[in-house]
Amino acid sequence: GVIEGMALYDFITQLRGKGHKITTTTLGYAASMAGILLQAGDVRAMGKESYLLIHEISFGASGKIGEIEDEVEFVKKIQKRVIAIFAERSKLSKKQIEVKWKRRDWWLDSTEALQLGLIDEIR
Repeated sequence: GVIEGMALYDFITQLRGKGHKITTTTLGYAASMAGILLQAGDVRAMGKESYLLIHEISFGASGKIGEIEDEVEFVKKIQKRVIAIFAERSKLSKKQIEVKWKRRDWWLDSTEALQLGLIDEIR
């Protein structure tokens, strides 16, 4: 899930903070959380024929209406953090990301990802 993935993202960035050089690489495609984890590396690479999928956070909820509303608010907090990660590690603003992924899947090939600063190199 997203929480577990964000824990791994934090772990990778902590390793970077301790001086370890981390390269994250995508072969095939990095979808959803894998796209976020791709951003964790010092060097972010994609294979030439690879793809990156960025989309809004998805989740399921059940229970009383108030519980569901609370869950939606929590997921919105996570989503803001994910947008910030992509914005911090790319040439895109938070608003540009929000517009591109709103209610749809946003697929990028390796060249597009490089041009937008979502990766550092194509391998």
